[in-house]
Amino acid sequence: MPRFAQEDSHEAEGHTYGVYLCEGDPELVPDLAARVKELYLGAPDRELSRTLENALEGLDTVVSTDFIGEMIQQMAEAVVPPPGTAPELAPQLDIARNELAEVIAYEAVDQVHGAVIPALRVREKESPLPSRGLDLLAFVQEGDDLTLLVTEVKASSDAASPPGVVESGESCLDAQTRAIIGNAQRILAELVWARKHASPETQDLVTQAIILHGLGELRLSASPVLLRPRSALGADDFGCFRADAGRYDPATVRFIVVVIEEELDELSEAVYSSARAAAA
Repeated sequence: MPRFAQEDSHEAEGHTYGVYLCEGDPELVPDLAARVKELYLGAPDRELSRTLENALEGLDTVVSTDFIGEMIQQMAEAVVPPPGTAPELAPQLDIARNELAEVIAYEAVDQVHGAVIPALRVREKESPLPSRGLDLLAFVQEGDDLTLLVTEVKASSDAASPPGVVESGESCLDAQTRAIIGNAQRILAELVWARKHASPETQDLVTQAIILHGLGELRLSASPVLLRPRSALGADDFGCFRADAGRYDPATVRFIVVVIEEELDELSEAVYSSARAAAA
C-alpha cells in the first residue's frame, strides 16, 4: 500500500492545506498496480486464487497448475483499461491517467484525513469507461460531529501554478466542488449512491449521514485532491481554495496535493500495464 510523507502543511481559520509525497511500500508501481487490480477484480490476487481453487473442486475437470494464474490475468485484461486507451485525445483525457489519480486519492484521504470511505467509484464501475458522479465521498468523525468530505480529484502536469484544473473551466476542482456543496439534492443523491454500494460495516454510517443531512446538521468539507509530478509542483497549487476559502461556505477546506517523483504519463503507463500483466 502506498504511504504519504508530509512535505508541507498550512492551516488558516479551520481550513487545512497539505503537500504529501506518495511513496511505495516498498515500491510504488507494484503497490498501485495491485490496488488497481484489486478494485477491478473485487479482491486481491491471493483471495481470488483461493476462490477459483475452491470453485475448481466442484468441477469434474483437470487443469494445469498454471491455470489459476492465467485465469486471473485474463480477467484483469478483460476489465482493467489499458493505458493510452484514447490516443487521439489529449493526455489528460486518458482513462488510466485520470483513474490513477482517483486510486491514489482513495489512499491519501484514508491516511491523511483518517476518513472512512463507504464505497469506491472505480470498484463499482460497470465498464472500464470513466465513472460518473462525485469522485470520492468520505466521512470523518470528530467527537460527536460527523463531517462529509466532498472530494473531486484531478491530475496535472501543467507548469502553471495553480494549474488550470484547479480553477479554470466548468470541470475544474473549484467549479465541481461548489456545484456539489451548494446543492442539497445533489449531496443527498451522492449519499444514496454511497449507501447502496456501501459495505455492511459502513452502511449505518451513511444512513446516519442521510438523517443528519435531512436535519441540516451534516458538516461539509471541500476536500479536493490534486496529483502533481515533482517537476510541475508549484507554490500556489491550492489556488482559490486557499486564497478565497470563504467561497465554499458552509464547508471547510481540506486540500491535499499529492506529489509523485515520476511523470504522470509514465506512472500511469507502468501501473496499468503491470495491473494487466501476469503476476510475478
